[in-house]
Amino acid sequence: MEARRDETGEWLTLSGYGRGGFRIGTVHHEGAIMIHRGGVQAWSGAFSTESLRDLLALEPPPEILLLGTGERFDPAVAVFASQLRRTGVAIDMMATPAACRTYNLLVGDGRRAAAALLPVA
Repeated sequence: MEARRDETGEWLTLSGYGRGGFRIGTVHHEGAIMIHRGGVQAWSGAFSTESLRDLLALEPPPEILLLGTGERFDPAVAVFASQLRRTGVAIDMMATPAACRTYNLLVGDGRRAAAALLPVA
């Protein structure tokens, strides 16, 4: 995921979600995604260190990684999150709608945030 800005020169943020995907600017991305200030890519939706390796390898690393668990918060992700915390990255888990809003706020404040997001209907 190389750093890039959208067509207006701003860092990438989520402009919508639902119907099984996400909108970033005017582009619709179907299914689960990983996003950070400079890039977006499809994601398998598996909560594993292997599936998130691109986000965990960012330089500089994200200050915080948000895990969007879908329509509702999924407490089963907490076990995975506790393993991820050993990498030194702050982890926060929440339902995907809340994760989208939080991601945009953090990026808007200039924070190095990243998110792995499951889609919602």
